[in-house]
Amino acid sequence: MVMAQPTNDINLHLNHNVYILGAGFSYDAGLPLLNNFLNEMRASVVWLSSQANRDAEVRAIKEVFRFRKEASSAALRINLNIENIEDLFSLAAASGQYPLAQSVSTAIAGTLDYSKRHAPANFARVNVEHTFNPPDHWTTITPGPTSAMRRIPIYELYAGMLSGRFCVSDENMRNTVITFNYDTVLEDALAAIQVRSRNSAAKYLQGIRITCKIFTERNAQSGKKRLNRQSFTFMLRVFMFHLDPLPNI
Repeated sequence: MVMAQPTNDINLHLNHNVYILGAGFSYDAGLPLLNNFLNEMRASVVWLSSQANRDAEVRAIKEVFRFRKEASSAALRINLNIENIEDLFSLAAASGQYPLAQSVSTAIAGTLDYSKRHAPANFARVNVEHTFNPPDHWTTITPGPTSAMRRIPIYELYAGMLSGRFCVSDENMRNTVITFNYDTVLEDALAAIQVRSRNSAAKYLQGIRITCKIFTERNAQSGKKRLNRQSFTFMLRVFMFHLDPLPNI
């Protein structure tokens, strides 16, 4: 047997941060948690019915509740919570009926859209130094000689901290987000603070779609030459784990 030779060549990541996001992350955006998702789905029907070109989502929601009723008998024999939208989604996917799984996916997308549109906006009061160039939509509350108290959408603050956009520049910093959410709350907040997705790739693993997106801010000194790690002031990797088919949000 050949023994591996010890080596001193070890890559140390001194500032590599990994954040795992679940449904609770989007709660402040007004999106429902698992325990009240179906109630929110019921509430969305009236609003979706009053909107143009939303008939498909209304039909999908009705199909989900029809399937939930049929699945109630199965819940008596197996460990299945029919009030949990993820359990229903998993059962629909396992049934092999693609139209049914697609209906659950479409119903989730319609519910999230309804919740997001009807949620009150949440803001944070943050002291922002004048050396930082803020987005135009950040409102100044109290001006000052070196900084100003500003009113910032709460998820833009979260996105700035998770991505490193609002942190002290550090060439060793690596930030990674792993999310199981179907919504685009984080992506929307990143776009609002001028953090863009540079590329995206997806793979499938046993019915799970894993999507990786790279978000960056271009370094002003990088010019238009070929881009590399030094071309950006920071880089954020976002891995999204979802059952397939994905909701079309």
